[in-house]
Amino acid sequence: MPARRRPATLLAVLCAGAVALGAIGAGTPGPAAYAATTATPTHTVDLSNDEVTVPAVPASRLSTPRSTTHSTTDSTSTGVTVETVYVSRLAVTTSTKDDTNGDDEVDDATIKAAVASMHDYWWEQSSHTVDIQLGGIEDDSLGLSTCSDPGAALDGVAKTAFKGAFANYSWQGTHKHLIALSKEACGTQAFGTVGGLGGEIFSGNGGDQTYGVPVLLHEFGHNLGFKHSGSAICRSSTEFDGLGSDFAYADEKNDSVLCPVLEYGDYSDIMGYSLKGARPGLSSVQRSLAGYLSDVEADDTAGSTQTFTVAPLSGSSGSRSLQVTDPVTGAVYYVEYRTKAGGDSTDAEFGGYLQNCDKAYGGYTKCSLGSSASTGIVRIMRTLDGSAQSGTYPATFVLATSPDTASDPSRRDTRLYAGQSFTDYGSGVTIAVKSLTPASGAVVTVSIAAPEMPGDEPAPADKTSAPSGRPGVAGVATTTTLALNRASQTYGSTTTATATAAATLADGSGDAAHGAVTFSRNGRTVSTVALDAYGRASYRLPSTTSAGTQKVTASFTPADASAETSSSSGSTTVTVKKAAPSVRSSLAATKVSRSTTPKLTVAVSATGVSAPTGTLTVKAGGKTIKTYTLPSSKKGRVILTLPKFAKTGRYSIKASYAGTSNISSGTAKSLVLTVK
Repeated sequence: MPARRRPATLLAVLCAGAVALGAIGAGTPGPAAYAATTATPTHTVDLSNDEVTVPAVPASRLSTPRSTTHSTTDSTSTGVTVETVYVSRLAVTTSTKDDTNGDDEVDDATIKAAVASMHDYWWEQSSHTVDIQLGGIEDDSLGLSTCSDPGAALDGVAKTAFKGAFANYSWQGTHKHLIALSKEACGTQAFGTVGGLGGEIFSGNGGDQTYGVPVLLHEFGHNLGFKHSGSAICRSSTEFDGLGSDFAYADEKNDSVLCPVLEYGDYSDIMGYSLKGARPGLSSVQRSLAGYLSDVEADDTAGSTQTFTVAPLSGSSGSRSLQVTDPVTGAVYYVEYRTKAGGDSTDAEFGGYLQNCDKAYGGYTKCSLGSSASTGIVRIMRTLDGSAQSGTYPATFVLATSPDTASDPSRRDTRLYAGQSFTDYGSGVTIAVKSLTPASGAVVTVSIAAPEMPGDEPAPADKTSAPSGRPGVAGVATTTTLALNRASQTYGSTTTATATAAATLADGSGDAAHGAVTFSRNGRTVSTVALDAYGRASYRLPSTTSAGTQKVTASFTPADASAETSSSSGSTTVTVKKAAPSVRSSLAATKVSRSTTPKLTVAVSATGVSAPTGTLTVKAGGKTIKTYTLPSSKKGRVILTLPKFAKTGRYSIKASYAGTSNISSGTAKSLVLTVK
C-alpha cells in the first residue's frame, strides 16, 4: 500500500490578512504581496502539497462510479449523496503546548457550526446533490512528543478513531469522512485525501468561520475528487494561449515551460487561493466535470459565428457556462460570468483588494483581484493535461487573456470586460465580450474558423492528443454503452434524467477506457465529460430541455488514439412532457355599469418557468371578447381591460391560456360579472 504524501513544511506567506486555501509546495511560486491593505496578517495556513494520494477503491467496496447520482446506502433515490463526517477533536501531544487554536475553536458548538457551513456550501455548489451530515464527535489523544509531522498524526488517529472505522482506508466507497481537528496548531497545516468516495482530512486551523471553515471547504473538495484551481499566462506578447502540453506548474525562474501555471492561483475557486472571509464557489469547469452544472451551452461549429448569453454562475437559471471546442486543435475552453452575488458574494475578486500580480520567466506578469463588482467579469478556463488521477477530476486554471490597464501585452489580467476578446492558439476560436449585465448575463460572440481547405497550410495540431504508440499499431477496440435513470421528465421540473455512459475495452477484460465522452441531444453536442476511474461519465439533462422526444447519444474519444479506438453508443430516448400551467383570473369589480370597462387580472404560472408567454383569450357567455399575447416581461401576470357591455345582465367570464411548445394549455375558473 503506498505511503501517504505528507505536506511539506513551507508556509504560505499571507498578506493583507489573507488565508491561502491552497498553499504552495516546493518549486512553485507563492502569492505576491499586495501594494496596500487595511488589514494586518494575523494567520497563516500551510496547505502545501495538501493532496494525499490513496490506493484505488477496492472493487468490493465500489457500488457506483463517482458522480452526483450514487445509489448506495448513503444515497437517496433523488440523486442526493449523503456524505457523513466524523470529527476527531485531537490532542496530538500530551501537553498540547502548541495549543494556539484554543478550546473555543474546537468545542462542540464550533464543530457543529463548521459542519453546518460545510453542508450549506457544498449543497449549493453541487446543485443540491451533496448532503454533508455530522456522524459524530469524539476526543482522541495520541500522546506524541511533537506535532511536527501532522501526516503521522493523521495516520495515528485514523487507526483508532471511531472504533477503527477509518483504519486501512476502510472509508473508501462508503461516503464517510474522518476530520481530525487538532488542538495544536501543528504549523497550521491542513491536507486531505483526494477522491475515493469518502476521505480523511487533517487541519490545525480549528473550526472557526473565518479561517477554519474555508480550509475545511477546500480539503473536503479534495475528498470529492477535485484538484487545485490555478492561473496561467503564456510567455508571448502575441499568443495568449498554447497547446495543452505547453501548460505546466512552474515558477518565475523556469524558462522551459511556455505557459506556466500557478497551482493555487485562482482566487475565484474554493480549490485555489481565498482571502480572509471569502468562500468563492467552484468554477464552471469543476462543476461541469462533476455533473453539478447541467445548463451548459456548447459550441464547436466550424465556420460559424454565434452569440450566446452566459448567465451569472452564481445564479440558478439560464445557461451558466459556455463550452467552446476548437475543432482543429481539440482544445476545450469554458467561458463563465462571475458577479458579486449569491454564492460569489464573497468572491475576493470583488472584495475591494488592490490588484495582485505574479511574474513568469522573461518579464511576463499575470494579475488578479481588483475586478469591478458593478459589472462582473468573464473568465476563460481550461483543464490541465495529465493532472487527473484515478478517481479524481483534472486540475483547472484560468487564463490571463487581456492586457491590463497599461495595455501592455506582457502584463495581463485573468478576466475580460465588455469590449475585450480572446483568441486561442492557432486562431481557431475567438471569444468576444459584447456586454456585461449582472441581472441577465454576459453577451459573448464566439467565432470558430472554417477548416483548412486542401492545399492550405495545415492548422497546428494539439500535441496532447497525438498518438504516442508505435506507428502502424492499431489501438484496442472499445465499447460505449448509455443508460438513463428515468425515461421522462417535465419541462421546468428539477427532477431530470441523467444519462450515464460507460466506455470499456472490447478485449474481454472489461477494463475501463481512458478519455472523454461527448453527449449529444437530437444530434447537437451538449457536453463533454472526462471519464472517471471506472470508465463512466454522466450528463444531466437541464430542466429547460424542450418538450418532446429527446434522443441522447454518447461518443467516446480516447486520450491516446494509438492505445484505444473511438466508439459510440446507440441512442436512448427521453420524453420531455410539457409543463402543466396554473391559470387564475379575478375581476377588479364583479358589478359594473354599461359605461364601465371591466378590469380582469389573469395570472399564468408553471413550475420552473419564471416568465410564461403565449396567447390569452377571454370569453363572455361563450363569445370571445378579448385576446392578448402575453410577453415574457409580464412574468405571467397581466391586467386586461375588457370592452364595455352594451346590455345589462349576468355574464360568465372565462380566461384561457393557449400554451406554448413547452407549456400545456389551461383555463381559469369561470367568474360571474353583473352589468347594470
